[in-house]
Amino acid sequence: MVVVLVLVMIRLPLSALKEGIGDLLLGAPPGEMQSTIRKMISADLSDFPMERHSVRMVKVGRHISVSVNVLLPGEGTAPSIEDVDILRKRIDATLKELHPDIVADILFTGDGDRVPESPQEGRNDG
Repeated sequence: MVVVLVLVMIRLPLSALKEGIGDLLLGAPPGEMQSTIRKMISADLSDFPMERHSVRMVKVGRHISVSVNVLLPGEGTAPSIEDVDILRKRIDATLKELHPDIVADILFTGDGDRVPESPQEGRNDG
């Protein structure tokens, strides 16, 4: 009986240990949170003129660091600085609603090498 109780109770410290090691090694947030963050960012970018975007994230303790790279369209069709700042603030506010300890680093670029194509990431031809 004691052995069964010990085996049941050992799961709690082991799961805490696994989470702690993930935080120390700069692991990603849980899959469900990653999916939610990606969907929120894609929704905010849905009406923004861009070619594609990529999202990377890491969890450090209770903080989540999110890096968003947005590939802007070619010359003559790029958005204004004011539009980019409005979008940056909107994405930041959206993420803060999900988790108050999210820090977003949002980069707008015309260099396609900085925004890798990936089936997980968003595309927008608008």
